[in-house]
Amino acid sequence: MEHNDKLYDLLKNSKLELPFDDFESRMMQQIVDFEKAKVQMHQSKKMALLFFLIGTVFGMLLNYGLGLALASYGLPQASLDKISFFSQLIYVVLIVLFSDKLWKLFKMTRESGTKKST
Repeated sequence: MEHNDKLYDLLKNSKLELPFDDFESRMMQQIVDFEKAKVQMHQSKKMALLFFLIGTVFGMLLNYGLGLALASYGLPQASLDKISFFSQLIYVVLIVLFSDKLWKLFKMTRESGTKKST
């Protein structure tokens, strides 16, 4: 009996007290909120990729259309080449900048997903 009493006392002292009354419900709500944010982030990544591709195609068409429109004005070839070069340069710079932002978005969500799951 003495052994059982000691075991009972030890188990009674090992009882874990929660810091707050609503601790468990708050933690569960944080988990639910995290899962919702994960779904929204996945949708945001899809939309970002879609609009990047649409913008890329639109930019190519705009550069092509600008070249055709300028050619119809009868400008000298040297002027057309300079305008076309600067237009394409701006397009390439924008594509590189947006690609970098898109890369960082995918990298950030991949890193946050691995940190939260471990």
